[in-house]
Amino acid sequence: MDNPLRRGEVRHALTHAGLRAGEIVLELGPGSDAFALDAARRVGPEGKVIAVDVQPEMIARVQARIQAAGVTNVENHVARAYELPLEDASVDRAYLITVLPEIPDPVRTLRELYRVLKPGGIVSITEEFLDPNYPLRSTTDAWAATAGFVPAGRYGNFWVYTLNYRTPAN
Repeated sequence: MDNPLRRGEVRHALTHAGLRAGEIVLELGPGSDAFALDAARRVGPEGKVIAVDVQPEMIARVQARIQAAGVTNVENHVARAYELPLEDASVDRAYLITVLPEIPDPVRTLRELYRVLKPGGIVSITEEFLDPNYPLRSTTDAWAATAGFVPAGRYGNFWVYTLNYRTPAN
């Protein structure tokens, strides 16, 4: 995602994810922090971004960029996608940008995201054709439905898409 061409293709991902001021937002798989800083600014000082990556070196990069920018509303964790270090129903919104198909069990990952999302919470998944693990929209839809999510928004085209899903509100 550090490649300017690729970053340009997914530049609308956070807009499509619908981040709002004051929300608690989870970024799963931030890599070297192409988006966490922007997300932190979008949720503002009343909100929080929680970045979770399985690779300690990626979280170290996120932490370095966040500290250099003087941003204080980002929390970083090294953890597996199947075992998020978060309480049940503690997150308003989660987003994954070209990450989900890289995880061996996408449905298990989505079930774990479902667990940490509040009722009515949104998970936003962005994928791009240039990614070697690119899944078709229908594949992403099937994974999300199997995990219990319902569709909440569709953006983009074949080459770059963002699909939003929500947990049913209680």
